[in-house]
Amino acid sequence: MRPLLQHCLKATSGEIVVRRLGMSDAGDLFAMCKDEEVSKYMTWLPHKNLFETKDYLHSVLDEYDDKRPAARRTWAIAEKETNKVVGTCGYLDVDQLDTRRAEIGYCLAASAWGKGYASSAVAVLEGWAKECGLARLQATCVPGNVASKKLLLRRGWKNEGLLRSFALDKMNSDKLIDVEMWSVLL
Repeated sequence: MRPLLQHCLKATSGEIVVRRLGMSDAGDLFAMCKDEEVSKYMTWLPHKNLFETKDYLHSVLDEYDDKRPAARRTWAIAEKETNKVVGTCGYLDVDQLDTRRAEIGYCLAASAWGKGYASSAVAVLEGWAKECGLARLQATCVPGNVASKKLLLRRGWKNEGLLRSFALDKMNSDKLIDVEMWSVLL
């Protein structure tokens, strides 16, 4: 079995490249992360300034140095022609040794919606996971995020049901929200 997180470096799918993020991507990433429509269904609030985005980028760069098998990884979704970052995707939680599963996540700038980029990025994550012997990928989705649910359904994922009071409400940390669990067997 190949180590998942050391194996995944760069891949091309459709019109996008999934690659490592770098500090030079801060401007593109800030443009996406400051948008309230983009962060609407995410676990984070819109970024207020470039410093906040750079701080996030530093944590992502630290992920790349983490060699633990259960570490998280985040990659850029960049347009193939321009190399402009229009989103992120990654593994949020990996258990390659015991249950052979990982949770994925993805986010796109509003300017990239409806172009198939998220589907291509999920295809890359599915491919890497399959190559490395994982049996299952899963993702959680806020019930109101219709576009994300449609994407997962088109890719053959199954809705496993509602996880009640599962995640923190980003607007009120005293409140828990429901999410749907989606999965695909590889």
